[in-house]
Amino acid sequence: MKKLFLLTLFLIAFLLCSGMVFAGGEQEESGKVTVGTSVFSTEIEYFYILSEAYKTAGESRGIEVFATDGENNVDKQIQIIEDFIVKGVDGIVISAINPNAERAILEEAMDSGIPVLLQGQERVEADWATANIGYSEWDMGYMAGELAADRINELYGDKESVKVAILGFPQWPSCIRRADAHIQALKDNVKGPEINVVARQEGGTRQNALKVIETALQAHPDLRCVVSINDDGAIGAVAAFEAAGVDVLKECCIAGCNNDRAVRPYIREGKILGSVDLNHQGLADDAMDAILALKRGEEIPEMLYVKMNKVTPDNIDQFDW
Repeated sequence: MKKLFLLTLFLIAFLLCSGMVFAGGEQEESGKVTVGTSVFSTEIEYFYILSEAYKTAGESRGIEVFATDGENNVDKQIQIIEDFIVKGVDGIVISAINPNAERAILEEAMDSGIPVLLQGQERVEADWATANIGYSEWDMGYMAGELAADRINELYGDKESVKVAILGFPQWPSCIRRADAHIQALKDNVKGPEINVVARQEGGTRQNALKVIETALQAHPDLRCVVSINDDGAIGAVAAFEAAGVDVLKECCIAGCNNDRAVRPYIREGKILGSVDLNHQGLADDAMDAILALKRGEEIPEMLYVKMNKVTPDNIDQFDW
């Protein structure tokens, strides 16, 4: 009987200890910070790289990141957000496909205690999220304009005026600000010639840019300067000038934004003067740090601006992603 009593005590102690370990394991698991991220579409290089950067930033901070792809589909992204709410993530970082259409479900997330960082929208477009994270559209556009201005001064500083084409997405308010900044940078930094904007149209894809610049050259054969909302537009502009027989290296002043992989050979050759790097990893790092700060009960700025850098032939080799 004594042996049976001791054996019973041993089994009870073992089970209690096992229960404590199990409970401790559960507590450790539930204490892990989780963040749901959703990008516009990974078919777009920028968002693919950003999604990967979120994973890297999370891993280095011990955060479990549920990285998803909105696939340029509002309904799909709403389902993704609903899933994040069910999971009870500690934060959501989202490049909303349509912020207005997704506002209700994101506000539901915030009402349930999940902070939402809205990527790619400044507060002037959407001031209802916990915070916004991204870039100053004005600063980005101004930097690209400065790149073109330097070359204009070099090639056409003695001219009375210089004709310019601005390529962008005029249906998006954020891109309108970026395009306005292109023009202001040219006016501020070109020394001598008057800036004459002869075309300001949608041209954020290579094909659109090709068509816009081909048409502009028919009306303005002396057009030589293009500042684009992105690198695809700049690449399309190069193709249009070359098709028209213009010596791009000697005559053109072309700049863009994004620092896509595809633009780098053009920058190295000098056909495109430069781009603006959007610092994907810096954005992802700032986003994860913001979620951790909120988790600790700290306040964060309503708008988190990410540092950007000009990309030129002098520093192009620093960008190896």
